[in-house]
Amino acid sequence: ADCVPVADCLDWDSVTGATGYQVHLGSDCDTGTTHDVVDSEYCPASDLPLGTVYYWKVRVQDRCGQWSDWSECWWFETEPAELDIPTLLAPADNDECVPVADCFDWDDVTDAVEYEIQIGPDCNTGATYLVLDSEYCPVPDLGRSRRRLRSW
Repeated sequence: ADCVPVADCLDWDSVTGATGYQVHLGSDCDTGTTHDVVDSEYCPASDLPLGTVYYWKVRVQDRCGQWSDWSECWWFETEPAELDIPTLLAPADNDECVPVADCFDWDDVTDAVEYEIQIGPDCNTGATYLVLDSEYCPVPDLGRSRRRLRSW
């Protein structure tokens, strides 16, 4: 699973007759930390770091103290760190007489997969466009426009 919130718990189906569980959580299926729990859920004591892949598996203990084999190993990735705010490059702020064919340009943002640019007569209105690169070249005549930008 991708983009799991850092404060989420690991959850699995309870097993009838179980007296406890062990949850193994780590950077791969064979290394990490094993935690003893009573219920069929494990919540890490603190938030997990952003943008990190974890692997986990569970086993159950019966009333005689015997442990089952480990479940299959699953993985998840915590939600990514917050993206930087794009730095606008062109046209310059308050630039006048910009040719209609000019493009809007901004610095690439690390880990951004998409940008949303809003172009309108002031900073909070106008049309929004989703683009994959750090440049947008509009087709229509925008007249005097302001722009806002965010990365995804």
